[in-house]
Amino acid sequence: MAAAQASTQGSRAPGRATATLVEDLPPLPEEVVVHRRLKSAFVDFDALIATLRVDRLTGYLRAQARDFEGVLLFGRGERGLSSYRGDEVVIGPRAGELVRRRAAGDDVLLDVVRVRAVTAEMLPQLFAGRWQLVGISRFLLLDELLAHLAEERRDVAVMVTGFRDCGVAVVRGGRIDSAWTRLHPRPSANLDAVLAVARERDARVEIVAAADL
Repeated sequence: MAAAQASTQGSRAPGRATATLVEDLPPLPEEVVVHRRLKSAFVDFDALIATLRVDRLTGYLRAQARDFEGVLLFGRGERGLSSYRGDEVVIGPRAGELVRRRAAGDDVLLDVVRVRAVTAEMLPQLFAGRWQLVGISRFLLLDELLAHLAEERRDVAVMVTGFRDCGVAVVRGGRIDSAWTRLHPRPSANLDAVLAVARERDARVEIVAAADL
């Protein structure tokens, strides 16, 4: 890892992977779980997508197996950004097709989650936003950083990545809107779970802003 105070900006490029490490997709909030752990062996994936359109889902469909994870975002039933992590990370239309093909296997578990419209608006930011590495958590006061971002009225997400867990805190409209982690996905204004991740030695802290269109 580079020096703690080094700062880098950019986007996590779609499709970029290394020979030694493909990072997990960002953790997502679970506000209202519509379906949990549906087994792909008993689900018609295309029919499920069609049902989510009819139901005007605002949220996401997540597909997971031992060797892959895929996410399809929805807004009022319309398909949004897709992401795929297997032996590479892919963001965009190709990712949706990769998820569909992989979901044809018998070993995939499917979750369908409904979220608030304001949450749905920022979820693409986690996958395709502009990333800035702030530093390593042991050299930072995360709660002070979040308070500063709120005072500056920045609309950003702060991601904290440790070895055991990964957390997200959303700053919007001058306040902490919500926070969650992979192990504690229920969103809350309480920062305890995210701060616990920051206490891991050498946890990475990044700011994610909306990508320029």
